[in-house]
Amino acid sequence: MKGLLLVLVMSTIAAGLLGLLYGPVYTPLNSTGVYREILLDMKLPTVIYAALTGIVLAASGTVLQTLFRNGLMDPYVSGTAAGAAFGAVIAFFTGVPLFLSILAQPVAAFAFSVLGSLIVLALGRKGGPGSLLLAGLTVDFAFTSGLLVAEEYLQFKYPQLPNALYWLFGDVGVKTFTDVGVLLSVTLVFLYVLTLRARAFDLASLGDEVAYANGLNVGKFRLGWLTLTSLVVGYLVSQVGAIGFVGLMSPHMARLMGADGFRQVLLTSCIVGALVMEAANDISDGTFGFIVPITAVTSAFVLPIMIRLAMGLEYRA
Repeated sequence: MKGLLLVLVMSTIAAGLLGLLYGPVYTPLNSTGVYREILLDMKLPTVIYAALTGIVLAASGTVLQTLFRNGLMDPYVSGTAAGAAFGAVIAFFTGVPLFLSILAQPVAAFAFSVLGSLIVLALGRKGGPGSLLLAGLTVDFAFTSGLLVAEEYLQFKYPQLPNALYWLFGDVGVKTFTDVGVLLSVTLVFLYVLTLRARAFDLASLGDEVAYANGLNVGKFRLGWLTLTSLVVGYLVSQVGAIGFVGLMSPHMARLMGADGFRQVLLTSCIVGALVMEAANDISDGTFGFIVPITAVTSAFVLPIMIRLAMGLEYRA
């Protein structure tokens, strides 16, 4: 297991170096002048930000899959990300000046991400894994429809704002070290509190009856962590749009590699998530000569996992 983790870490570093070198502008590591500024002030923080994005999405997917004992759960298909994207766009309809609307985006994204998650939970909790997935897709379609309508108006009024493609399929863009500092703080706090509650997540993964027998109030635990995860995902979506399937595939790959128990799955999943995001961002950012949305890349990455699930090799907590 340690050998596999080392390979993952080295692969992530290699993907990050690829992102530093290539992209819209080729910048060797020994660049000078303006190319050195591009390398250190634009590309380096963006590469770090992409890795942190993958870690947050992977951790969020691990939480959702454990809470609902459903391997199909992921911020992108659970209504969380779509709600956050819709909220981020709705922030511009408050009637306040544009700069205040931009500041209000994370708050609105959080509110609607929680709303989306709660609706999915209410619609699908009495059915099986397929019911939760169907509820998530329903909420996703509803928010996406609203987002597209709102975005058409916004593009007319504020053409300088990101278009619908950004909100629906994600784009890391160009980040600064200030952006990295904020997301790093969010990531460290999120992972710290998750690690503290690892045993509770292990109990929750065994089923409600076992958890209750061991003193865990599953209802409150699930609601609390759903809210916290929605808060983190809502902030992330307000910064990079809705990036799909990283949270779905990362925990699966961690378990396939032999990770067992919430703490180990979380650690392995986060490393996988960082690697997936670095590779996806390299491809989407023009490294190979063309630019595509990140989710178009990650949706191709997730195909083997979805085929595995379709063949009946379902998630086991």
